Amino acid sequence: EYKRCVLHYVGVVLRTDVNVYAVIGRRVRRYNVKQLILFLDNVEQLSELGYDTMAMHPYPASGWNRENVYEWFGFENTYFKSYFDKHPKKYGKIRGYYSDDATYRLIRETFRGKSDDSPLFIFDVTMQNHGGYTYKDSFKHTLPIDEIYASGLARTGVTNTYLALIKKSDEALEKLVTFFEEETDDPTIILMFGDHQPADWVVEPIYTMNGQTDSDQWSESLERYTVP
Repeated sequence: EYKRCVLHYVGVVLRTDVNVYAVIGRRVRRYNVKQLILFLDNVEQLSELGYDTMAMHPYPASGWNRENVYEWFGFENTYFKSYFDKHPKKYGKIRGYYSDDATYRLIRETFRGKSDDSPLFIFDVTMQNHGGYTYKDSFKHTLPIDEIYASGLARTGVTNTYLALIKKSDEALEKLVTFFEEETDDPTIILMFGDHQPADWVVEPIYTMNGQTDSDQWSESLERYTVP
């Protein structure tokens, strides 16, 4: 059975960003000219079809040169950490990163503020679940979060922290989906994908619990590279 696989499963978010839009299967460490052109075509085509285009990433705009790259892509509006920093009470943080729900809130606000006849395309790269997942002080002075304790794992382990963050992401996504189900009859696509999986040291405790290692079974290891 044929399965589409990514070139990596940990790190280098740009490889996923570019491959999603350009559908090219080569290694990348930064946006290069060929990939930019392929990405650019997608955004420009949507603009020509009448879409308002918007990109957001609640982290410094200089990261991966996004402040310039997104402009070159043709996004009409861009929002980075500096924007969210202007509204700290409205957009909350988890572990020092703006939450998934903070960016989804901006999506909801943008949708409500758009003209009725304008379709909208938003590219949102979130930061909430970025590694690492050291437990100490992770959730202090941030939005409330329900901690998860997997049976058999240390309560202060990084795996539990990661699972708690994923649960928070699930809740935020459910809220976003419900919003569009209730607010509009317009055909709407919400495409959610992860840039990569957590590092091996987050996954290894689960293998250890089951008397395995990451390399024990190739078929299981391969699943970490497989696109659902």
